[in-house]
Amino acid sequence: GLGSAARAAARVRRLVQPRSYRAARGDGAAETVWEGPQQSYGMLSGWLIDARTKAAAGWVTGGSVLDLGCNIADLARAIPPNVDYVGVEVVPEIAALARALHPDRRFLSFDIEAPWPPAVTERTFDHVALLAVLEHLKHPGDVLRQAAAVLNPGGTVIATTPHPRARWVHAAGARLRLFSRDADEEHEAFLGEPQLARLARDAGLSLVAYRTFLAGLNQLAVMRREA
Repeated sequence: GLGSAARAAARVRRLVQPRSYRAARGDGAAETVWEGPQQSYGMLSGWLIDARTKAAAGWVTGGSVLDLGCNIADLARAIPPNVDYVGVEVVPEIAALARALHPDRRFLSFDIEAPWPPAVTERTFDHVALLAVLEHLKHPGDVLRQAAAVLNPGGTVIATTPHPRARWVHAAGARLRLFSRDADEEHEAFLGEPQLARLARDAGLSLVAYRTFLAGLNQLAVMRREA
């Protein structure tokens, strides 16, 4: 799963952007919290992150969201500050970076393919976000079932994932260093609309919205827990 040491190391290498991150100190000054290495972060990775964040953010209409596999919390930047945001990132170093960049948000670090901690399971959320996460999971259905269990009635899972037709594009782009090589190697499956609908149904959710974006190479799926 994503919790393995090798994958965690790969995610540290690829998910920080090739620039310095700065966060505000208590006195209002800024300090560098991470010097992001180039490593295998693709030249177009930032553009892809922005596109999927924008696609998902418009669906965050409730008062709370659990962002699974949050990376450095790009979604937190794109939603209103009054939304109760909780980010989950398996790599502690990236979770610490997200915390430094967003000191007003809450972050946890655990493997979402393992049983979730009480800090998550003992409350509920209006939304659970899974942005570019499902394709990396060995058992996405299990994660969706845990997500459904912490949703309020009428709450939604908001997911983005590459379309199956993007498989060769990702592979070629990774070789050309346009996309992350590590991310391409970590793909477990490319899920289309029928597979997403089945996963939703098996988790007790309904696929209520679906569309492709990025020229049909990526997908947005919204799955609702009925009241």
